Amino acid sequence: MPFPTQSLKHLRWALLLITSTVYAQTDLRGRVTDPAGIAIEFATLALYSAVDSTLVKGTVSDSLGQFGFTRIPLGAYYVEARFVGYQPQRSARFTLSEKQPQRLLPTLQLQPGEQDLQTLTVTAKKPLVEQRIDRTVMNIENSILSEGNTALEVLEKAPGVTVDDEGNITLKGKQGATIMINGKLTYLSQKELATLLRGTSSSALSKVEIITNPSAKYDAAGNSGIINIQLKKNEMIGFNGNVYANVARSRKNRYGTGLNLNYRSNRLNVFGSYDHAYRGEKELLSYTRRFRDPGESSPSRISFQNTVTDEPLYTNNFKAGIDYFLDSRNTLGLVINGNVGTYANNGNTSNLLQTITRHTLADARSTNTDDSRWSNLSYNLNYTHRFKQEGRELTTDWDYSANGFQSNQLLDTRYVDETGAFTSRRSTRRGDIPSTTYVYVGKADYTHPLGTKAKLETGWKSSYVTVDNEVKYDTLSGTNWVRDFSASNHFTYQEIIHAGYVTSTGSSVRLAYRRVCGGNTRIRKGIRLRPIHWWFVSIFNSSPACF
Repeated sequence: MPFPTQSLKHLRWALLLITSTVYAQTDLRGRVTDPAGIAIEFATLALYSAVDSTLVKGTVSDSLGQFGFTRIPLGAYYVEARFVGYQPQRSARFTLSEKQPQRLLPTLQLQPGEQDLQTLTVTAKKPLVEQRIDRTVMNIENSILSEGNTALEVLEKAPGVTVDDEGNITLKGKQGATIMINGKLTYLSQKELATLLRGTSSSALSKVEIITNPSAKYDAAGNSGIINIQLKKNEMIGFNGNVYANVARSRKNRYGTGLNLNYRSNRLNVFGSYDHAYRGEKELLSYTRRFRDPGESSPSRISFQNTVTDEPLYTNNFKAGIDYFLDSRNTLGLVINGNVGTYANNGNTSNLLQTITRHTLADARSTNTDDSRWSNLSYNLNYTHRFKQEGRELTTDWDYSANGFQSNQLLDTRYVDETGAFTSRRSTRRGDIPSTTYVYVGKADYTHPLGTKAKLETGWKSSYVTVDNEVKYDTLSGTNWVRDFSASNHFTYQEIIHAGYVTSTGSSVRLAYRRVCGGNTRIRKGIRLRPIHWWFVSIFNSSPACF
C-alpha cells in the first residue's frame, strides 16, 4: 500500500528529532541566613540526588543570601549549604515533577560552629565552589568530582553552566561561551571540544573558573563569558609519580588508567603523563507526538518513536614538559600536549505513525552511525621573569597547535508494511567530514604593582589561525552514490589578530587589529564554482569591567 504523502511528511519531521531531548522548565530557589535572619553571601550550595547522593549541581549565594538552580532533570533531590564558621545545613528531601517543576525551598538557617577554647585545631580545605571578586571557582582536585567523571560531566555541575545532549555549552543561558584550557583558547568547534572534554578524566583537573564579565586581558570572543579549565601541576621536590586506575558502571562500563611522573630540583623540573580511558554510554529515548491538521483542534495522527544509542569513546592523553630555572627570577619552559581518540554514535530508531484510531500509516526503521576520530597536538614555549619588586612580572608564550578531526556518517532508513516485512522504499545517505585547524600564537603580559592594593597590567598578543573544513554528502541511488551538491561545501578560513590591552584598578582598555579572510567553495552538479573570497579589517577597543 502506498504511504500517504501527508503521513510521510510527519514521519520525516519525527525522524529529524531523533536526537532531541525534552527538558522541563525546572526552577529551584532558596535563601541562606544566619540564626538572626541576616543573609549569608558566598555560601556554597550543592544539589544532590536523593537516590544515590551524587552531586548534580553547585552554586553560591548572592548578597541577599539567595541561590537558584535551573534546567534540572525531574527527580528527587536535597540541598546542602556550607559556609566558613558555620555548621553544614541540609534541606529536607523534595521532588521536582511535571506537575511541580518549580519549587521555593524553606530558608536554610546556618548555625555557628562549635567552639572549644581549650583545644584549637585549624584545618584548611577548599570549598567545592568559591565566589571571588571577578570569577566563580569550582575546586575539582580532592573533591567528590575528581574521580569517575569526565571533564564535560564536571562542567554540567558547574554554577551557571548547561550542557545539552550534543555537548553544546551555555553559560548563564547564553551560547557562545569562550572555553579555555590552562588559560589558552582551544580553537575547536563545539563538536570537537565536546569530544575532547568527554575524553578528559576529571582526575586531571585542578579547578574550573567561570568568568562572566572578563577584563580586557582575556580573549572573550563570545558574549557570555569565559570558562577556564585548569589542569593539575605537580610541584613536589625530587622524583615522584603515581599510577592510577578507575572503573565505573552505569548502563555501560567505564574505565581509565594512567601514569604521572615528575622530577623537580632547584634548577630543573621535568614532567610527563599519559592516560587511556574508555567511556561506554547507552542512551534510551522514547517520544510520543500528536499532529493536528490545519484548522483542526483535535489531533488526527500520533507517532511513537523509540531510539537506542550506543556511544563508545576511546581516548589517549599525553603531556611532557620541562621547566629550566635560569636563576631565582627567570624560568624557561617547554610543554607538549596531545590527545587522540575515537568516538562512535550508533543509533537504532523505530518510528510508527498512526491515525488517532491506531490505523498504521507508516512504519520506519533507521540506523544512524557517526564514527569520529581526532588528533590534537600543541606545543608551548614560555618564559617568565620575576622582578625584585613583589608582584612585578613579565611572561611570554609562544604556542603552536595542530588539530585534525574526521567524521564518517551513515543514515539508513527502511520502511515496513502491515505484515512487518521491509518494502522496496529505502533512503540511505552518507557523510564525509574532514577538518583541520592550525594555530600560531605569540603573547606577552606584564604586571606592575601600584602600591599594596592596586596594579597595572598590560600585554600584547598576535595570532594566526587557519581552518579547512570540507563537508561531502552522498545519497544512494540504486547501487551508485550520488553527491548531494546542495549540502556539500568546502570552507576555508584565515584569521590574523594583533591585540594589546592595558588595565588597572577601575579602568580598562583593549585595542585590536583583526583581519579575517575566508573562502567558501560550493560544488553544484559536478562543477566547482569559483570560491567566494571575503575579508575584513577592524580596529576596535573594548572597556569591560576590570578587577
